[in-house]
Amino acid sequence: MTFELEFLYERDVSTGVVSEGVNSINPGVRVPFYQYVSAPVDTTFGVGTEVAVPINSARSSNTEVVPKIFNDLILGDHFTLQSIFGYSALFGPGPDRNWRHFESGFVFGYTFQHKELPISGVRQFIPMFRVEGRKRDKPE
Repeated sequence: MTFELEFLYERDVSTGVVSEGVNSINPGVRVPFYQYVSAPVDTTFGVGTEVAVPINSARSSNTEVVPKIFNDLILGDHFTLQSIFGYSALFGPGPDRNWRHFESGFVFGYTFQHKELPISGVRQFIPMFRVEGRKRDKPE
């Protein structure tokens, strides 16, 4: 089981007006429910959730709940792929309340051990490439 806690600070200038500040406090949990390990494959499936707790700032007035499923895959000694799929729902008094959207994300990584890339004080080095997607539904 993994617990996480995020504090998000955002700065938005897309409308021509600067809007910035602490967005929300996001506690989350991920719980694995199935793992398969057989060389060279190690894969773990699980479920999780995040809750964005608003702090009633200009950037944060709605609560967001995101139940999700995930898979962590390791192939061989180097390649990793993390995938996550969730459905986000906003609740509260803000202008975006009642919005729903499907979220997806993939993180590709390649692990270099210290013996392969001898950087002083570094045991592993993992460059990553991340792809995220979001399909926004109409408000309910």
